Amino acid sequence: MAIVEEQANLREHDNKLFGEWVGRMQASTAPEAKIALENIERAKQGLEPLPLTQPLPDVAAALNAAYAVEEQIADESEAAAAAEQDEEPLTSIFANVEAVEPVEDLPGPTDLVVETVVEEVVELEPDGVSSTNLQDDFDQLLADAANEATTSIAVNVPTIDSAVTFESDEPEISNFEVSADEDALVAEEKQRNVAKSGWWANAAHWTLTSGVFVPVVASFLVTSAGFSFGSAVLGFVAGLLLNLGLLISAHFTAQRTAEPNVVASRATFGVFGAFLPGIFSLAFAIVLINLVSVGSTNSFDGVFETGFNFGDELFAGITVSTAIQIGLVVVAFIFAGFARRAVRWINVSAASLLIGAFVAVAVLTRDQLSFDSVDMSVELSSAALVAGSMMILGFASYGKAPKVTPSGSASRTILRWLAVVVATVLIPLAAFMHFVLVFKVASPSSGFELLAPLGLTDLPMLASAVLWVVALAIVALVINLGHSVLEQLRAFGINQIRGWFAIIASLTATSLWVLPDWATWLQLAQLLLIPVATGVGFGVAESLIRRGKYHEASLLRSYGFYGQFNLFAILGFAVTVAFGLAIAEPTTLAPWLGFADWTTPFAPLASFALASIWVAATGIPRILMQQREVAEIELRKASLTEFSGFSE
Repeated sequence: MAIVEEQANLREHDNKLFGEWVGRMQASTAPEAKIALENIERAKQGLEPLPLTQPLPDVAAALNAAYAVEEQIADESEAAAAAEQDEEPLTSIFANVEAVEPVEDLPGPTDLVVETVVEEVVELEPDGVSSTNLQDDFDQLLADAANEATTSIAVNVPTIDSAVTFESDEPEISNFEVSADEDALVAEEKQRNVAKSGWWANAAHWTLTSGVFVPVVASFLVTSAGFSFGSAVLGFVAGLLLNLGLLISAHFTAQRTAEPNVVASRATFGVFGAFLPGIFSLAFAIVLINLVSVGSTNSFDGVFETGFNFGDELFAGITVSTAIQIGLVVVAFIFAGFARRAVRWINVSAASLLIGAFVAVAVLTRDQLSFDSVDMSVELSSAALVAGSMMILGFASYGKAPKVTPSGSASRTILRWLAVVVATVLIPLAAFMHFVLVFKVASPSSGFELLAPLGLTDLPMLASAVLWVVALAIVALVINLGHSVLEQLRAFGINQIRGWFAIIASLTATSLWVLPDWATWLQLAQLLLIPVATGVGFGVAESLIRRGKYHEASLLRSYGFYGQFNLFAILGFAVTVAFGLAIAEPTTLAPWLGFADWTTPFAPLASFALASIWVAATGIPRILMQQREVAEIELRKASLTEFSGFSE
């Protein structure tokens, strides 16, 4: 690539110099300049060039030859006179030229040539023009042309060939893709021209992740904590708006690169430095998928009328619940790894059914609502705690939603964003308010009895249909989480997910069997949330500061200008994570947490804020330099596309 660019730059420079020389030749009135221009046209036709000047006669040689002939004639005359003494001898034509200097004393050939040339030029020059000055100007033009001439001058010849020809047995690669056997330090999956998901896939994704399930769980938590209705709603709305801001930030990053957020983070930490936040993101995604599978299985325990209980043992300590959990995770990885295009349609179908199921539940449980005991008072500390808890959802799903493609029409673009706002704010708020009012009357004894209100309805058939829809939506949610797990592998340059999904699925299924306890998975999620929030803080700050696009090739190669390691970013990540762990509240799984004298439940938010400040304080010069380099590369790339041989 560098050789091709250098050759193209040299060729462009040569053509520029050649054009300037042609312009000077056309402006010159010297006859030699016209001959030089004619020789260019003759070269295009394959003809021999014309001499710039007519050959001058050798005056000295002509005089010497004439003198020799006269001498020979004189000798023959003297011989004839001696033989015929009676006849009068012939007189040589040089007999009366005794005063003329001998030929040996004549001026040299060089002097004679110069004198002759000057005489001829004086006769041909226009009036008022000095022949000596004109000769000096023409000599200067020839000297300049000789200095600027190169071996590569673009000439429009009849046969057009590529400027550069590569002979290789390797398969042709387009769009700057990296072949499988290329010596690249980071493996790169071949780019595929896949259409962006669009607003409908984005809305479906957010409906599944935050539309109904999260509001139901949040309503149970705020009810159990005894928060007032006003504080809970205010905090929930604030959390939703904050998450919407995170979504918009991730959207900005997605518009600047075709790679996912985990790959875009290489511009911050370096191509290999991104391994550090990638490890925590991958671990958090695995814990989250196990947390959802275990929690959903326990929630459905005893809800369906079957001939067995979820707690029955099948073999070797494996219960029915554990088998369902393992099967659910394996199915999720199969769909995420082999049917990624089908996942979008699964999301749309499941999300549409889930919204219908929520409407049905709202109708079925309308008799369980009570507005008499609604407390509209607002306590800011409680509202802040609810908003901070909702930010956990934004950290967990940052950069994992499909892109919202802009439309050619401003009105259509507004409608697409309106659909996303409905899916991320309005539907979750409606579900949250409804279930808070339901649980205020009859609060479940545990978080696994959130489906208990359906058992109190007078329409069991409809309630059963709603349960099946909820089960289908949970399967779709787990599939999305499986896809998120596989996507995190991009942090390590592992892009062929179809060859690796079995290993990840096996490890995840084994961990489900070893650690089936819900509390254990929850504490692991709390522990990993701090480094995940730190990585999100770095990503949000980068998206706000950066204005230009990323350079795709440098994101996928360690020798690009993003570098292998960014020591300032890695050091900032380590310091921020340590700070968050120092102020986090300890748990039974990690009693060493909170080793500082002061602890707070807002430790992930503190890590997020400190990471953003770190990037703003140390990363602006780096980001500006990267943007300048990307702009220069894009300019060179645009100039190279003007050559047909390169573009082909």
